[in-house]
Amino acid sequence: MPEPSVTAGMKAGGFYDVHSEYQRRVIDAGVKSIREMVDSLDLTPVGSVVTIADYGCGTGATTARSVGLAAQALRERDRSRTISAVHCDQVTNDFNQVLRTAHETYVREVAGPLFVSAVGGSFFEQLTPTGSVHLGMCSNAAHWFRRQPEMEMPAGMYFSAARGEARQQLARMAAEDWVAFLRARGAEILSGGRMLVQGIATVKEGEVSAEGLLRLMWEVGRTMAKDGLLLPLRKRGDRADAKWRPARQRLCRAKGRDRRSGESILGIV
Repeated sequence: MPEPSVTAGMKAGGFYDVHSEYQRRVIDAGVKSIREMVDSLDLTPVGSVVTIADYGCGTGATTARSVGLAAQALRERDRSRTISAVHCDQVTNDFNQVLRTAHETYVREVAGPLFVSAVGGSFFEQLTPTGSVHLGMCSNAAHWFRRQPEMEMPAGMYFSAARGEARQQLARMAAEDWVAFLRARGAEILSGGRMLVQGIATVKEGEVSAEGLLRLMWEVGRTMAKDGLLLPLRKRGDRADAKWRPARQRLCRAKGRDRRSGESILGIV
């Protein structure tokens, strides 16, 4: 199999923010889960600063929404404690847009001491000092591979269209990535801390909830390529940019979460 490329950050200049309505709707649908995460954090042993880290923050709009909700929920519990909000994504991410959006939204809205920062790097590795995070968040990002595989997928453009050995290879990569993600968060998040993961979920037989839309997009793309409106599709099939981790499916069931929502709150012990 060809050497896979490293996953890069989202398109800069506000492009992703304009075209991420679905991602924002996922966050809005998880408002209750965000509050549950914050409310379940025991503030008694926490010092003067509570740190929130968002992993895979994108370019501003989505992370400002999720972190802002968490910060506001914290402020309702403690009016004076300092909040540190850390936005994490690939080094190629547009952090200027992230910080601009943060200061134009929740930084203005949340009272009390609040400090915002950004960290560049892969969330499959440790991004903050050991034991420095109280609340971790990851919205619409944990489905990305650490490296983008190229494999033959003649039936579609998403992981659920892969069959046979291709599907098994994706599953192995997904499991390895998920373990790496959890290991990194386990180092960063303090004992008693919380981690909320929101994102795409499977609904049946390994299909994703957007299966119909993805299939339609694939067929439209094939037709446009045939008509000369798009460059011909590669012979090896389109790149498999995302996947669903069997490990997280098991976790969601164990926690009693709806597999359609793809949400799970992890307690760090």
